[in-house]
Amino acid sequence: MKNIIYFVLSAVLAASIVFISCSIETSNPVISEGAATGVLLKSGGNGPSVNGQATIMYEGSGLKRIITFHAAENKDGVVEGGGTLVKNSPDEGLIQKIKFDVDCLSVNENVAILGGIITWGSDSVYGPEYWTGRRFQFKVTDNGEGKNAVPDEITHMINGTAEDDPFGGFPYPCTVDTGWDLMPIVRGNIQVRL
Repeated sequence: MKNIIYFVLSAVLAASIVFISCSIETSNPVISEGAATGVLLKSGGNGPSVNGQATIMYEGSGLKRIITFHAAENKDGVVEGGGTLVKNSPDEGLIQKIKFDVDCLSVNENVAILGGIITWGSDSVYGPEYWTGRRFQFKVTDNGEGKNAVPDEITHMINGTAEDDPFGGFPYPCTVDTGWDLMPIVRGNIQVRL
């Protein structure tokens, strides 16, 4: 008889947990394993967010840079995100690959500045030990949607450490616009949300 009572109570408790879990709506960001590729599944929260995939071509050289990224500020003001940067050359193949986490986001209308830390990187000159731990910053502009929209824009990803800073004052917080030139993207889409 005790086994039947335990079984019934366990079944009722499990059904209650499932019912309560399904009926609770959350506003926290939901980021899956796929987020490392720059796909933000749900921005959630009450803060700004940015995500995108952008391809830049360097005229005359055939050098191509592809960056995917996402970042969102949750209701507590914490910024989370990440992405990858890949540079390819038609002559040399893969030149550089960097993975990064975003921990700083500043949004003003359709412009966002992202900052964070490089978690892994490799290129034709340096290995992961050079890239890992370096701070970075880049800026994006969302110029709207549709065939008549001006292409979205992005800057280079500046990166460094306090020890090798060629500009003085690095790492810059994402609230500081370094003034690097924006370049139009040739493929992709950037979305900035307040």
